[in-house]
Amino acid sequence: RLFEAAEADTFRRRHAEEFEEMMREAEAGLLGPDADAWADRCRSEVDNVRAALTWASEADEHDLAVRIAGSFGRYWAYAGLVVEARDRLSLIALHDHVDSVALSETLGWLSHFVQLEGETEEAAVHADRALGVARRVGDPHALLRALMVKANALNSQGKPDAALDSYVEIAARARELGDDYLQIALFNIAMNAPGRNRHDESRSAAAEMVELAESSGQGVAMAMARSVAALSAFFRGELDEARKHATIGERHLVEGFPQPLAGIAITRANLAFIDGDLDEAEAQARRCLAATEQLGEIGLMILGHRILAEIALRRGEIDAALDRFETSVETFFGRTDRPDDAAFLGSTLAAIALRLDELGLAMTVAELDRLQQLERDIRYPVPFARIAEQVYAEIEAAMPLDRAEVAKTRAAGLRGREIVALLEELRATR
Repeated sequence: RLFEAAEADTFRRRHAEEFEEMMREAEAGLLGPDADAWADRCRSEVDNVRAALTWASEADEHDLAVRIAGSFGRYWAYAGLVVEARDRLSLIALHDHVDSVALSETLGWLSHFVQLEGETEEAAVHADRALGVARRVGDPHALLRALMVKANALNSQGKPDAALDSYVEIAARARELGDDYLQIALFNIAMNAPGRNRHDESRSAAAEMVELAESSGQGVAMAMARSVAALSAFFRGELDEARKHATIGERHLVEGFPQPLAGIAITRANLAFIDGDLDEAEAQARRCLAATEQLGEIGLMILGHRILAEIALRRGEIDAALDRFETSVETFFGRTDRPDDAAFLGSTLAAIALRLDELGLAMTVAELDRLQQLERDIRYPVPFARIAEQVYAEIEAAMPLDRAEVAKTRAAGLRGREIVALLEELRATR
């Protein structure tokens, strides 16, 4: 029986190693010219890979478990399996391991998935561990990946300029090494540069992504590139360009990969809202939210909820709008401490309060239109801070200076109906 057990373990180990090798090939394949074929193969074998990872973990084959988990990360990300990835990787990270490229990679993926769920401090810890392992191992490709993880952690901690500079450096290194991580660096530059008013860098990165994807001829890559190009163009205020990329990207969407779908849908939702087609905007926003629920991606979730709240406001459904934003606050403030997310939600809630005519502090239609134009023209997410400033300006205009300062301090820490209640109180006492 001991011989049979040992023979069974040998078979399972060989089985696990074979699937690790397959997922290693898939990791590069999902970023390359045969991405569609690799996506289909991964979907057909995913249960076998899960079984191999489970066996390696339970059999105390920790180094093998690290290698399988590291190879699995790319597919977990593409398929939006955030919760599964975080749970599996967290268990593996609890054990002591010998420094290796695979360990750095696995810790990097753990940082990525934890960050997607809004746990920025924990993500930073895993990022630092991944970078430390990569430096000790000395592999340039492993170091490149760990630097990417660290840059993402910086971004989630509210250090966007440092993160963006890192992405630019990583893209240059990736070009020199011929590393597939070039596409990921370009993604981050395209999406983050508009918020720092670095539009030329964003535009150039998106164009390079599209060029690389088109040369591959693969649906997944083309859909992702067009999704990034569409959303980054929208953030830059280039609406016609955003519309063009969203339309082309729609034709390349691949079933089972929600990330490009989410980006294209939220771009189309915003464009439809600007065009005044509220039904289409709502349909696309809900489509985005359905995809982001799979991804666990907080930023696009916030955008989806905000569009639905704005639609409710346009329809005069004030309670529905407030409910939508309060749900967003409850969901996201508990999951992220990123300053941009907090400012985004808090100041948009302030804007809702301003739109309620019965409070006596509401903005005129012309003022609202002006703010919406600012939102399209000024770098994201600055306009929302401007809206919050308008709240304070209205308070100052309505009250003596000493009382206005107190009111502003109170308003800065409130959310949702609390803001409404404060403005009602001010109106009653001024």
